[in-house]
Amino acid sequence: MSLFALPDPQDLADIIADRLDALCDEPLSPETRSQVIDNCIAPVTLMIRAGEMVCAAGELEQMVFVNLIGTLTAQAENLDMAELT
Repeated sequence: MSLFALPDPQDLADIIADRLDALCDEPLSPETRSQVIDNCIAPVTLMIRAGEMVCAAGELEQMVFVNLIGTLTAQAENLDMAELT
């Protein structure tokens, strides 16, 4: 049984746009917003594919994958979105 649900890759642009809205305090220009969404599609697609692979492998593999993502998240906690735009 999978420990997490993976989004449908066909919904990625909308999912990324929703996350972007939640992360940014200030509205982005349409050009920047579009560029960020486009730039995120390939890496997020790879992450979903990796998630599918570990879900197929087993619960221990899923736990390792989630732990590694958690480590990346912890490292990124101090990112300031204003510096990225």
